[in-house]
Amino acid sequence: FIFNDAGIPNTESSGTPLGIEVHGMAYAFLCYKSPAFNKTIFMNYKIYNRSNRDYHDTYLGLFSDLDLGDPNDDYIGSDVQRGSMYVYNGKPTDGNGTIDAYGSNPPAQSLTILGGPYKDADGIDNPDGQCDYSVNGLNFGNGIQDDERLGMTRFTYFTNYSGTTMMTPPHTPRQHYMFLQGFWSDTTHMLYGGYGHDTLGAYGPECRFMYPGDSDTCNWGTNGQSPNGPEYWTEESVEATPFDKKAIAVTGPFTFEAGGMEELDFAFVYGRDTNAPDSIGHLASVEKMKANIDTVRESFINNVTPCGTPFITSSRHNVHRPEIDLSIYPNPAMDHITVQTGKNEDFQCRIYDMFGRIVKHKNMQQKAEFDLNIGDLAEGIYILRVNTEDTEATHKFIKQ
Repeated sequence: FIFNDAGIPNTESSGTPLGIEVHGMAYAFLCYKSPAFNKTIFMNYKIYNRSNRDYHDTYLGLFSDLDLGDPNDDYIGSDVQRGSMYVYNGKPTDGNGTIDAYGSNPPAQSLTILGGPYKDADGIDNPDGQCDYSVNGLNFGNGIQDDERLGMTRFTYFTNYSGTTMMTPPHTPRQHYMFLQGFWSDTTHMLYGGYGHDTLGAYGPECRFMYPGDSDTCNWGTNGQSPNGPEYWTEESVEATPFDKKAIAVTGPFTFEAGGMEELDFAFVYGRDTNAPDSIGHLASVEKMKANIDTVRESFINNVTPCGTPFITSSRHNVHRPEIDLSIYPNPAMDHITVQTGKNEDFQCRIYDMFGRIVKHKNMQQKAEFDLNIGDLAEGIYILRVNTEDTEATHKFIKQ
């Protein structure tokens, strides 16, 4: 599926279009060997900056209305090491016997960022095991420079409860950007403890992850500072009232260059412990979910499923592949198109029709500019794909 921010009014933020286009793909694996893997839904986003502007300090936020069965008795949390936000039931039994509730031993559900946009290039292979983006990022310390991908770098939420106006949903462009950066709508920064605000029991310091439990082992989310109160921090530990929550898993910041593309891989991983006593089943499901996340993350990092097959995104999994600066003219065209790549390399060219069928292919050797005959194609819209061993690009053209 494809969507962009230019076609219809941006009624959520009332902001002006940025020229962003997203190519999304949902997929799953039939892998009975691993029940955790077999029940996971994966998402891959290729996000394009179609504008002529470079965007600095860019953040991507994955919003989710985490209604777990009955939405009015939910807790939320984050797991910094696992790059995950999640929802679980705030009491042992979900709902009050209605058809849309789980009842006893309700599950826990996560949204896990597996690989985010590329960290801004700095000319080195950033090491693994540091108290920095490598905590839940990808490709750190693998011997390749500038291929590091960010993980979940912030986690925040908002609620429908009108008594805490600074935590109600954002409405303006500025409020949306503040939430992505870890600020409440009253411009104050999220604080550790309580409900994350100095008027609601927070004791600080400033933080980037709400309700991390004990998952932030090196205090990365507080810039290396120890909390000014209890380190273990969950909605359960502050005796919050279970309620309907909306959450945002954030990755960034990064520089989004004009014409560039960034990739985002994430997964919906759940867990349900139906064997635990009813009184603790909702908490046992959280631990089972975390174990399932470990299975999924390990498989993604090693690029092999528990059933021995590679991920579908393996072509771009561990290598930052820059796109070819591709242009076509004339467009529309009648008999031929001239293709410009800006590189004297060996290219493989394929033309696809709108049904995804290859209708023409040709290999070009050491050509930065070449012609392709399209006189035998029917009138319509086509896609040209040009690739080398480590670069690729696509371009739409019209045969008239």
